[in-house]
Amino acid sequence: MLTSLLLVAHTALAGAPVGFTPGVEGQTGFGPPVADADGAWLALTRWDRAGLWSLDLGSHVLRPVSDARGAGFHPVWDSRLEGHVTGPSLERSLLFKAVYSEETGGRAPGQYAMEWRPDVPGVSLLGQGAHVGQPTRSGSLGSSMWTGPSAVRFTNEPAWRARLADIADVDLIDADPAGERVAWDDPAGVLHVRDLTTGVTRALDSAGRGSHPAWSPDGAMILHHTADGIVVVDAQSGSVVAVARGRDPAWVPDTHTVLFASVQTGDDVGPGAAPSPYVVLSSTLQALDADSGRTRTVLADPSVHARYPTPLGRTGAVAFVDTITGDLWRLTDSGRVRLLAASEVDAAAPPPPPSNARVEVDVPYMHQLWDTPDDFNGGWSCGPTSCMQTLAKWSVLPNADITCSWPSAHTSHWGWYIPNTYSFNGYTYDVWGVAAGGDCQGAHGFICREYGGAVWAYMTAFMQQHGVDSQQLSADFNNVVSEVNAGYPLYASVDVLGYGHIISVRGYVTQDGAPIHTMVVNDPYGNAGTGDWGNDDGEDIVYDWPGYNNGNLEIDVSALFSAHGTAPPDPDTGTAPVDTGTPPVDTGTVTPPADTGNPGTPDGDGSRAIPPAGQRVIVDGIGGCQTAPRGVGWVAVVAGLALVRRRRGR
Repeated sequence: MLTSLLLVAHTALAGAPVGFTPGVEGQTGFGPPVADADGAWLALTRWDRAGLWSLDLGSHVLRPVSDARGAGFHPVWDSRLEGHVTGPSLERSLLFKAVYSEETGGRAPGQYAMEWRPDVPGVSLLGQGAHVGQPTRSGSLGSSMWTGPSAVRFTNEPAWRARLADIADVDLIDADPAGERVAWDDPAGVLHVRDLTTGVTRALDSAGRGSHPAWSPDGAMILHHTADGIVVVDAQSGSVVAVARGRDPAWVPDTHTVLFASVQTGDDVGPGAAPSPYVVLSSTLQALDADSGRTRTVLADPSVHARYPTPLGRTGAVAFVDTITGDLWRLTDSGRVRLLAASEVDAAAPPPPPSNARVEVDVPYMHQLWDTPDDFNGGWSCGPTSCMQTLAKWSVLPNADITCSWPSAHTSHWGWYIPNTYSFNGYTYDVWGVAAGGDCQGAHGFICREYGGAVWAYMTAFMQQHGVDSQQLSADFNNVVSEVNAGYPLYASVDVLGYGHIISVRGYVTQDGAPIHTMVVNDPYGNAGTGDWGNDDGEDIVYDWPGYNNGNLEIDVSALFSAHGTAPPDPDTGTAPVDTGTPPVDTGTVTPPADTGNPGTPDGDGSRAIPPAGQRVIVDGIGGCQTAPRGVGWVAVVAGLALVRRRRGR
């Protein structure tokens, strides 16, 4: 059943209709909670991982730990037995990374490794520097571990040891329960495992490209969160043993069971089935048995949208967040009880984001809602808008000025091209495509023809037809650095707050002259890190690369796309750009053809050939609309898993 579900073709769309109220589900209240070993305490954070609180589940006392950005990204409880006169007792502390953007409490701006203990006032400083990694657990009652530049340190050791000497910048590493092996993702998202004693390292390519690796409680398996969903691999052989479509995975103690959220949003079903792609239609809690590959439903209630399932130790209870309200809940066999309301942390305003040096190229900004024609619903047009922004970088198309009314009256140079028929360079963009407010032509029609969302092959073909060489690149941060250093922007298929999206990439952030894993982007839907995504503030903003915490909103990246154009001549030379195509002509309001059941009309005579639908595999709503490269990879994972099960006699 699971395999058949994974092969169902669907797509990721992005955007929202004109008149949409800013703010999307998931931008309120609590983010992922983290439980300590015995399930008696929770570490809590905001939806954007800014700030950190502790909650004693016995007394229900909520205490602030840190107001730093990124403090809630990946905190870890360090529990250990301590000897006392009355016998051993469990001592706990909370380890976290803090990113200070300005001088705070006598600390200069930078990254810090911190520790908080319930019985000690304030927080303790464990380390600091231009780059500090995240803590990780090692063993149910063992020592926690920190990562740093090329080194790791267990908290019971006096100094750092260069056991990762060939890894310059890894933020998120997970240690196995015995503290003998570590797992991490390289900049391209490939899972690696290293034996800390022998130094032998293996790349587990079968796990796909992802982030946030997590060892099973017995160290036999590794959970890998990919843009396609959840993959569990055998830690020794590297073979895939289980897969699932879902988010927010977490191991259940002493088992091979993974809890996760199965979320259906407007971007999964397409225009017409939901008022906006940024609407969660349902979110249920599921359990994946990694031994059998079977899933079962843990909680399915349409009145709540359950996310971030967190087992409360070995108690059998689970904490989760309802993203409708942002409230925190506890689920037991007897039912669910609300633990805290979202207002407990919503009232705390996050500090300003870090200010670091940037390396970037200029890319003019376009908003998919507010810079497209008033009578066009650009809610599903993130792909065409991102492509058009990148074309504008190279001054490819002549201005086709229109007046847009929102958020105030202004002129848009290129928004007219998104829904309207035009000709350029021998191509006529008259293909009908699915849009939020009805079928349209133009850039949106060409790129979003059958599904309403941007298909990767159509985006690169569109760019190439406009004279900008565009190729799909792997989701490797090194590609961002190399392309920007060469003076080229990119565009990317990403996942922002759990919604598939396309953005323009214009640069990266540096610290002490070296790149860190933070992108500078133009988000055509606004800035998702502010709490009101859908705003008009998406120009020249920053998002952190998956698996990294530099104090900004972390997003997932499915693929990057190059955009090699040629800068127009300097106006001072007196040489004007030559338009070799047909100027845009407003043909007026065009009535779409009757719905015959076909998703779109054939390409025009001048259009570059696109693979027929039967040659494309479109699966998954995470990270943008998918074409064969990613879809085929996921199908291969499923096929490989089926082979493993046959060999095991399952």
